[in-house]
Parts: sequence; structure tokens; C-alpha cells
Amino acid sequence: MAQIPQENHAAHSRYEEAYPHPMVKGTKPSFDISQSLTASFLYSEKDEDFRDELSAYLKLLEAENSWLRLKYYAMERLSQFDLRKLLDNSDLFLLAASTDFMAATLEQGGMFRRIMDHHQTGKVMAIALLFRKCRIRECVFKNAILLPQSQDPVNSPAWPTRDHAYLDIHDALKPLLVEALEKKTALEKSWKAAQAIHKVESYWAFLQKYPRSRYSPKAKKYLDELVEKELWAKAERQDDVPGYFHYLSNAPMQEKRFEAAQRISEIEDDDEKNWVEAEKNDAFELFLRYRANFPEGKHLNEDEAALNRKLTTPGALEGNCKESLESNFLMYLACRRLNFNEMFSLQSYLKYGNKLKEQRVGVLNNIYWNIFKLVAAPLLALVLFLYLGFPVLKLSGIPEGSTSQFLRGVFRAALVGVLVYGIVLVIKSFVNDFLILKDADGILKRGLILLKVAYLNNEMDKIQKLLVRLHKVEQVLEKLQAKGALSYLWATNFTEALSKEGQRFVA
Repeated sequence: MAQIPQENHAAHSRYEEAYPHPMVKGTKPSFDISQSLTASFLYSEKDEDFRDELSAYLKLLEAENSWLRLKYYAMERLSQFDLRKLLDNSDLFLLAASTDFMAATLEQGGMFRRIMDHHQTGKVMAIALLFRKCRIRECVFKNAILLPQSQDPVNSPAWPTRDHAYLDIHDALKPLLVEALEKKTALEKSWKAAQAIHKVESYWAFLQKYPRSRYSPKAKKYLDELVEKELWAKAERQDDVPGYFHYLSNAPMQEKRFEAAQRISEIEDDDEKNWVEAEKNDAFELFLRYRANFPEGKHLNEDEAALNRKLTTPGALEGNCKESLESNFLMYLACRRLNFNEMFSLQSYLKYGNKLKEQRVGVLNNIYWNIFKLVAAPLLALVLFLYLGFPVLKLSGIPEGSTSQFLRGVFRAALVGVLVYGIVLVIKSFVNDFLILKDADGILKRGLILLKVAYLNNEMDKIQKLLVRLHKVEQVLEKLQAKGALSYLWATNFTEALSKEGQRFVA
């Protein structure tokens, strides 16, 4: 679940004051009479006579409490799917406890464990009605509420008649049903209040009060969505590396992780920003870093002068680089937070990623060279077909005359058609390769940023996924590097796109 900002904690107390829990022992119930309580009675077919006898007392309860909705289900006729639906739609379970009932539940023990888990966390209420003597304390229902209150089974000789046991169950169920309804009403009221406010603090307060209710998954989802929006809006307002790093480290859903990583990459690769930071800090390593990262930068002459000045001036070459350096913020944090082994691993992976960047540039140059080799041949062939058609037709054996003019036109059109079709295939293949290189560039830029973030946040599973992605990029680049000019002439099997957007574009 998302972490809530400290300033929102005060909202919890305000929420509690506005929507207090209405259930107080010994007081008159305070619930909305329009609210209903759904109860499911589960029994074994072999206990139908007990069920029929108790149903009269349960009908009295329904008549006394119009909000009670009671339904009966024989265990032998219920599937696991039916039980799952009952668990989703029931507020209370009445379990006709007997050895036969316990035997009927064996095949669906997993669902009954879930029912009892929900009972212990307060999502539902489970009440076991002891019809016949059984080892209820040695099975999954051991934590259920047991009735009759004396825990003597209905058929026990301790009761003068069965009616005495049923009356005991009837009287004990009255306050339990009211309690269950009050809890449900309080839950519904709190949930509606949280939805009406629809802010981070309202859902956070609801989850503090009801951490495992039926609405908890939705509350967590809404809370994460709101926190996500707040963190991303704050990152966009700041528009700096620390802001985007804060989003990547704290956003619960990470919906904008690629955009955040891309923006960090753009800031780190910004020529002007890098030069301003190098000049402001007057650090030798920053001047050298600028020269390495921007071989065609706007300030190369000034950078050269600064480097010469530093090299000819006595004193330490190491500068005092500030933490506020956006162009190197993540690596600054990495140097401070990571131990030697982690830093060595990170630098090794970054070196591998930079090698892939260089490989991508080599593949791009190879594609341009293939284009140059292929452009001249089609143009020359087109000229031959359009302006030197007669010699070609003579070689083909087509005679001169009125009919031959028509045949020459058809022959020329066919040749041009084949040529155009080939050109279209070649262009499509080149477009596919350029798109793959564009995807590779985005993956490498974002991937190396996310790799740093994963190390800083100790997210080993993400590191593994990122390395698999980088290895996939390397395999694709090697395939493109191996392509020669002639392979584009019969382009049928295109190289697989690296992103879904690229796949849709090629399709």
C-alpha cells in the first residue's frame, strides 16, 4: 500500500470524529433500517430434520428483523464456484455442525478456510450450530462462534427437549445478528464517506479503520491512484532529476516510470545544463565528463580552455561536486548509498549498456551504407526500363509492328510494376529497422536510468528484468549488424520489433 504523507495523518482523527463507530456494547443499535443482512445457512442433507425444526425459529427471527435475509444451502449440492459466490455475497454464515457436515466440506476445504479467515478478520461472521456431537474444535471451524451457548449439541440428553436447544440458539442469535448488521452498517457508512471525500486522507483513514474489509481492495486501489497522481504532478512541477527520482522511488503504481526515466535521461544528456554545472563547479572531472559525453557539444572550445587551465594549475584536480548536480544526481547517490560490491555491479552493467549504445550507432551507420548501395541500382534500372525499352524488347524476341507496340507497353509496365513492388518491400524493411533502432535507443536510455533507480531502491527483481531487456536489445542489434544490402531485396521476414508500439506500426 502507498505511503501517506505525514501532513495527512491529522485527517484520520477528523474522519473518526465525523464518522464514529456506532457499535457500542450494551447500547441501542444505531443502524439504517434499510440496510439488509444476508445470512447463508449451510447444512448436510443428512441433517435436514434438524434444519426443518430450527427453520421455524429462524423464520421468527426474520419476522422480528425485516432486514434479515436468510437462505438455505445443502453442502452436497454446492460447487466450489457456488461457495465462492456465497463468500462474496454473504455477511454471515450459519453452519449446521455435525460429522456428516464436516465430511461434506472435505472436498472444498480451501473455500472453508477462506470463510474462516474472513471470520477472523471481521469480513463475515461464522456461527456453528451444534446439531450432533462432533469434533468441531479439531477442524477448520474451531474458531467459529459455537451455539448453543452451553456447547451441548441439540440431540444431547442435557436438553429436556430439542425445543429447549432451539430456543437457546434463537435467543443467542438475536444479539449476534444485530452486532453483524451494526458492523456492516458502520462499514458501509464509512465506505460511502470515504468515496464522497475521495482524497488520499479519506481512503487512508478508511484502511486504518478497516484494513481487511470487503472494500479494502478498492480503497487501496483508489488510494494508490490518488497518490500516484499527486507524486507525478509534483515531479512535473519540479521538472528535475530529484523530483522524478522521488516519483520512481515512491509511486505505488509506477504508471509513468518510462516517462520519468526518459525525462531524467533528457536532463542528464542536456548539453547546456551539463556545461553550466561544469562551469559553475569549476571541477576538472566535470569538464572532462562534458568532453566525453558531448563530442560535438556547443562549448567544446571553452571546455578545452578550462581543461588546459586545470592541467597547468598546481593543486588537486579533484573538484567539489555538489549533490545538486542534476546531470550526475543518481550516480552521486549511488556512490554514497551503495557498498563496494553493489557499486562494482552497477558500473559493470552501465558499461555494458554504453557498449550497446555504441553498437546501435554502428548498426545505424551500416543501414545508411546499405541504403546508399541499394538506391543507385533501382534508379539506374528504372531509367533503363523507361528510356531503353526497345533494345530490351528486341532481346526478348517481340516483333515490330502495331501489335508489338502494345506488347512493348505491357512488357514495360510489368517490369516497372515488379521494380516498384521490390522498392516498396525494401523501403518497408528499412522502416522496420529504423523503428527497431528507435525502440532500442529509448530502451537503452530509460533502461540505464531505471537500472540506477533499482539499485538505489534495492529492487533486485527489477534489475533482473532490466538485464534481460538489455540482452534482448543486444541480440536484435547483432541481427541488424549482420544484414547486408542484398538481404533487403527479398525482405519477407522482418526483425522483431522491441516494443508494442513498434509492432503495431509495422503491422
